[in-house]
Amino acid sequence: MEQYFIYILGLILLADAWIVFRLLKLDKVRKEFYSASIKKDLEQVLVEQNRSITKINQTLDDHNSRLTDLAILNQSDIKKIGFVKFNHIDGSGGNLSFALSLLNDHDDGMIISSLHARDGVR
Repeated sequence: MEQYFIYILGLILLADAWIVFRLLKLDKVRKEFYSASIKKDLEQVLVEQNRSITKINQTLDDHNSRLTDLAILNQSDIKKIGFVKFNHIDGSGGNLSFALSLLNDHDDGMIISSLHARDGVR
């Protein structure tokens, strides 16, 4: 019977040590909170933090909607550019002719070309 009493007493001492440890840690947090020269109570600080988080979430939602709008508008912008210089007549000297292609995400766009010959440019 005494053996069980010693085990129970040991468990009680361990629980007491754990409680003291947690209280010391809580006291440290309390001292840090009040040493920051905050003149408000904890409830006011939590309310302000909640308002701040709500405002940040609204700003993030606004930025996400703007980003979605920009992504939709960006699909029609020119993104694919190709440029080729070539000599379309052998012996005319140099690659003076060219073709330029400008395309968007949907492969819509235009091609600009210039053919250089001895008698002119077209």
